[in-house]
Amino acid sequence: MDASQRLEVADVFSDYMFAKSSNGNYVVPDGWYPLLGLPGSLDIEEGALLFCKLQTSIATEIQKFCQNGVIEKIRVHRSARVNGPDTMRVFASDLIHEFQVCSVPKIADVEELISAIREGRGVIPLDSGRTQIPAEKIEAYLKTDYRFGEGIDAVTLRIDVRSEPLARLYAPSGITCGVFITAYNPLGQACDIETNDAANQSLAADLAALATRVVEGAGADPSGSWPEEKSFFAHGIELEVARSLGTRYRQDAIVWVGADAIPKLILLR
Repeated sequence: MDASQRLEVADVFSDYMFAKSSNGNYVVPDGWYPLLGLPGSLDIEEGALLFCKLQTSIATEIQKFCQNGVIEKIRVHRSARVNGPDTMRVFASDLIHEFQVCSVPKIADVEELISAIREGRGVIPLDSGRTQIPAEKIEAYLKTDYRFGEGIDAVTLRIDVRSEPLARLYAPSGITCGVFITAYNPLGQACDIETNDAANQSLAADLAALATRVVEGAGADPSGSWPEEKSFFAHGIELEVARSLGTRYRQDAIVWVGADAIPKLILLR
């Protein structure tokens, strides 16, 4: 590992979560590591500690230098005197020895780190920088295929990946934005088909009054672990209007696409 290289935050960290202490222990899934050294990484009132998830390539490389291939914790060093004014260093430890992994742009605190991770992964967070949505659910939304249209006009959107088919749809119309949205399963909780369909019909009426064109679609889990959700892609919906609709229909998130034709996951709560 070339410890002198400088990477972007989102090239090192893929996600974060706070875990609460239970009798002095933090119970987290495999692949999550305590992240120390940032203001806000320890919430004393809640008894919670910040944990990070590394990009797979970074974790694999770090494990080569760890005793038995086990990473115990990650630490960042923010000293401007040692690192320079705009750089912090990332260290890994196996509790026997600690070594430098790389450097990244300097981050002031946990909220800035979270924002930088999300910006690098196609997620636009709430203005507060915090969310009630569990990290694993955000991960599922990031992996979802967002499909609309049929035949040669069919489009599949993937978060943070430019959609050439959508760009071609935008071009002749002069439209430079749109939203992929559903009314199914408010707050990510499964509802019966009758409830979901009634909510989606109401959403369809709202979109018809606001959008220049509305196309039926579905959000699909590539692994097939959960059923498709009937959805719509509505052309010409500005971001704030899209946010308002998503909130009205009690959704965790929507997918909004601007003039660059790169879908972004917009968190709503």
